[in-house]
Amino acid sequence: MKRALLVDDHVIARMGLKVLLKDMFPGAEIEEAQNGEEAEERIKKSDFDLCLLDLNMPKTDSISLLKKMLMISPNLKVLVISMNSEEVFAVNVLKSGALGYISKENSFDIIRDAIKRVLENKKYMSDKVLNMLLDNEGKVQNFSNPFSKLSDRELMVAKLVIEGYSTKQIADKASLQLSTISTYKGKIFSKLQITNAIELFELSRLHKLSGIKTFVEGEEEVQDIE
Repeated sequence: MKRALLVDDHVIARMGLKVLLKDMFPGAEIEEAQNGEEAEERIKKSDFDLCLLDLNMPKTDSISLLKKMLMISPNLKVLVISMNSEEVFAVNVLKSGALGYISKENSFDIIRDAIKRVLENKKYMSDKVLNMLLDNEGKVQNFSNPFSKLSDRELMVAKLVIEGYSTKQIADKASLQLSTISTYKGKIFSKLQITNAIELFELSRLHKLSGIKTFVEGEEEVQDIE
């Protein structure tokens, strides 16, 4: 591995991953990007062997970014490293072209193993995700998590609703019209067979969708959700 790109809006996260990569690959060139726009610019200018990609970045639809990066650089090996729930996001990420998905909560040793596997052009997923995808006979089963019904953009909007952002705030973050966000919300509710954001919030808790800021511990309350 000669060149890698770290895409994460948190400086400390990038620093930690940079230290890990420098230890694994002395002399490797490590570039950084803190959002999708910067990542695209770097991918267009340079060839990278590896990209470590976060899912949560301001004004960035990371699944769309992943697809764009692979269109620009088809041989790029992408490992998504995120705090988002594996049960909800891993399958979408792998279907979108990433070779692996791993939680930031894992130790450096486990992340190191994931990086090695991805660089060998092999898929990496945790035992939790693998067991979720396989039935008792070792055959791939239908993914039952209801959030798997959503498109990439719908999943992004759903997560922002769950985190308590208003329709206007979501429109601003996604650079879309208010009416477009309202349409997405309607599709989300229809696909998940729910009627409002409170039910979406409860469904997200049931399926461990991370990043929920609106739940007040110890109180039966949801704040700022339209």
